[in-house]
Amino acid sequence: MLPVQILLLAFAFFALLRIGMQLRRKVCTRSDAFVWTVVWLGVAVVSLLPNAATWVANSVGVGRGSDLVLYIGALVLFSAVFRAFARLHELEKTLTELVRKQAIEHPKIPDQEERSKSKKVL
Repeated sequence: MLPVQILLLAFAFFALLRIGMQLRRKVCTRSDAFVWTVVWLGVAVVSLLPNAATWVANSVGVGRGSDLVLYIGALVLFSAVFRAFARLHELEKTLTELVRKQAIEHPKIPDQEERSKSKKVL
């Protein structure tokens, strides 16, 4: 076994452990844990059987196994970034709604002293 294979297996093993811990702490959803488990198990299989990646790549019309791994990695990365941006947009929208509701329900009207302080700063 080559050193790079040992390194990849160790990394995949610790990533799988981390996924399990996050799932137990309810930091991630089951669907997220499933996707990442499939990814890291794929890394383990490809590191143990590098020729399997070449065989699968040739089966789908890609020349080399390493190219297929890079294509799949890019797809996973782009989909993760897209999901993160979508979630961020959703959180910004929710935060805006909460701040508006809070401002309407509890308006703070500055008293005379606060108004005079704000004029001095300007």
